[in-house]
Amino acid sequence: MKTLVFELDRAADDVQPKPQVAIISIDRGADKAGFCRSEPPFKAHRVSDITESLGNQLVGERYQFEQGNDDEWRRSVKSIAGTLRDTWEIAVEEVVGHVIRRLSNEVRTAGMVKLTAITVSACEAMRDAFGRCSELLHGAAAALNRPLPRPEALAAEIDALADWADSLLQRQKSAKLP
Repeated sequence: MKTLVFELDRAADDVQPKPQVAIISIDRGADKAGFCRSEPPFKAHRVSDITESLGNQLVGERYQFEQGNDDEWRRSVKSIAGTLRDTWEIAVEEVVGHVIRRLSNEVRTAGMVKLTAITVSACEAMRDAFGRCSELLHGAAAALNRPLPRPEALAAEIDALADWADSLLQRQKSAKLP
């Protein structure tokens, strides 16, 4: 059923005027179903919405760093870094989604010109940032005594993702066939 919702939401992007779409989700737990949420599942969120949410999360959890609560700050770093890494994957999917999408049997050749906005430097920036997020998720040997990142470093990673996605979106909007 999720596939249908994703496809309907994406199809709404192609209609002018763009209709208002509200997505709710119903989740299931280990042994119960029917948990209603007034928002879509994580993978259905836009990169801009996720980065805004991550920024808010960082503001709320920065206190742990400032108080020197390393164990809680480590959990915050892992949570934010994991979401960042997942969001980079969503961002890549948004960028190529003009042509091909997961769970779709369609290749949209008319959108191929949008791929010309993807530069080698954009690919390198994505891979570098994705790698930094992965490093944050993997623990270093205790003997290395590597410090946890400061909140400013996480904020820079969130901003890098938001800026990358926005820059590509803007370039893709202007990419047109002659």
